[in-house]
Amino acid sequence: MVAITFDNMGNAADVGRGTATGPDESEPGLRVGYPRILRMLADLDLTATFFVEGWNAVHHPERVRELAAAGHEVGLHGWVHEPWSTLDPLSERAILAAGKAALASIDVEINGFRSPGGGRTSHTLAILSDLGFSYDASLGSGFQLDQTGIALLPFIWPGVDWWWYNQRSPVADTATWRHGWEQLLDDADGGHPLVLIAHARVSAVDDERAAALAGILRRIAEDATFDAVPMSELAQRVRDQGRGPVG
Repeated sequence: MVAITFDNMGNAADVGRGTATGPDESEPGLRVGYPRILRMLADLDLTATFFVEGWNAVHHPERVRELAAAGHEVGLHGWVHEPWSTLDPLSERAILAAGKAALASIDVEINGFRSPGGGRTSHTLAILSDLGFSYDASLGSGFQLDQTGIALLPFIWPGVDWWWYNQRSPVADTATWRHGWEQLLDDADGGHPLVLIAHARVSAVDDERAAALAGILRRIAEDATFDAVPMSELAQRVRDQGRGPVG
C-alpha cells in the first residue's frame, strides 16, 4: 500500500513564521507547483491526500475546493504551520477546531490530521478523537489503532522530499532523492504500508525535480504490485485490522 500525500499550501507557513503578513497568489508553490501536481495526478488517474493549513480555507478557498473537486482527500495541517510539539492543550484544541470549522465552511469535510513538523504532544490524539477526527498522519511507529480510536498512519523522514533536499547531510540532488524514493518503493513491494510526502514548493516548481516526481508517480500508477490509496482508506484498513499493526 502506498499513500501519496502533499503538505502545505501557499505561504501559510511563512505567515506562521512571521516572514510574510498575508496571502500571496504569486507564491511559486501555489502558482506553479499545485497546477503541475494536479495535472500529474489527473494524467495518471491517481488519488492523493493534501494536508493544508486551515488558514487556506479563509485565504485560498477556491484552491482548496479544487482539490476536493478533483477527487482528492483533504486533511488538516494546523492553522499556519505552528510548531505543533510545543503547543499547550488549549492551543491545540483551538487550532484543530478552527481549522476543521474553516474547511467545513467551504464545504470541505476532513477526517485526518498531520501535525506541522511531524511531532505530536501527549494530548494530540485525545483532542483529535474528541473533535471527530479519525486518523493522525504524524510521526510515530506502526500503522495501528490507538486506544483513543485514532488510526495512526506514520511517515518516516526518508519518505519526505523536504528531508532529502534540506535536512539530510549531505543534502541530495534530484537524482539522489529519486533513487532514495525508488528504494522505498522497492521495499513497499513486500506489502508494508508506505506514506510519501511531497511539497509543491519543494518538488513541483523546479523543472528537474518536477520531472523526477512525475516519474515516481508514474511508477506507482503503472506498477500493478502497488495499491495506491488515499489516507482515509489506509485508516480504514487499520481499523479493519483492529489494534494489531498493519504490514
